[in-house]
Amino acid sequence: MKRRIDVVTLGVADVDRALDFYRKLGWGPGKVVGEEHLPTLDQAGGRAGMVELEGGLLLLLYGRDDLEK
Repeated sequence: MKRRIDVVTLGVADVDRALDFYRKLGWGPGKVVGEEHLPTLDQAGGRAGMVELEGGLLLLLYGRDDLEK
């Protein structure tokens, strides 16, 4: 079986700033996804950034506060 990593998830302070950073590196346009899910007291909101990289690798960017829930 060939092993590979398909998704890398990072917690960031600001999703929009992080997306802008990776755009400036030339890592693709990136986009904000999952905004339709609002946070509750015990569940994270759905706002996240996604950058598609070569070979199908996805870089997912979540707010640190959301990852803590």
